[in-house]
Amino acid sequence: MSSDITAQKQQELILANIFTNASEGLGLIDENGFIEVNPKLVSLFGFEHASELIGRRLDDASLSFDNIEPSRDSVTMIRANITKARYSGLPTRFNVDLTRSDAHWIAEVTLAPIEVEGRSAFVCMMRDVTEVTRYQEQLRRSQQQLKSLFTALPVGIMMVSRAGVILQGNRIARDILRIRADGTESLQERLQIWRAYNPDGSSMAVEHHPIFRALHKGETILNAEIGIRRPDEEIIWLSISLSPLSQTGMSPSHWKILPR
Repeated sequence: MSSDITAQKQQELILANIFTNASEGLGLIDENGFIEVNPKLVSLFGFEHASELIGRRLDDASLSFDNIEPSRDSVTMIRANITKARYSGLPTRFNVDLTRSDAHWIAEVTLAPIEVEGRSAFVCMMRDVTEVTRYQEQLRRSQQQLKSLFTALPVGIMMVSRAGVILQGNRIARDILRIRADGTESLQERLQIWRAYNPDGSSMAVEHHPIFRALHKGETILNAEIGIRRPDEEIIWLSISLSPLSQTGMSPSHWKILPR
């Protein structure tokens, strides 16, 4: 019996040590607010002592300083997720904008419903994801700008994998080459369909095709002039540039119709 009690105490000490020294904010919440908090959670909210956080509700404006209240949207989001976790009985995770005395910050919050002495409660885990979220937003904007540029360029642009799969193509490239550019077509197959011609009108061998040379020989091709007979038998003359990307294994290509 005594050994069981000793083992239980050791386990409690281990859990208490994990709780206290966790790198993420941890707290226990019941209907009246926080009843247990670790030092990291206290510091995330900008307090110095656990007693300043105990008894405060996660969705309560009293968590803010100097009469700076969290936005109505933040309070609504917190309350909605508390309700969701309570009635589903499952953990829920969400990001929410919060304000402390020294800064605005974005918290990733996980609420896991549990029962404490017969009462409904939650384990609350929080971490500051402000920098990560801002970086992701900057990346999203950058990708959107590149997508807009990709779409608006007045020449055909196509991205091809090392295996020869046509991954992406803007509208002009799709129109010129009669391709879908959705990751389901292979340039190897297209080379068999398209009959290519040298500038003098003679047939171009596959191994001399700019696409073949870029994909299989790693050559950078600049403004190569080729003729292509499309499936509708129309011959178009193109200027094509390709540049293999060693790190990604992809080749961006630039296509422009030449007058003849």
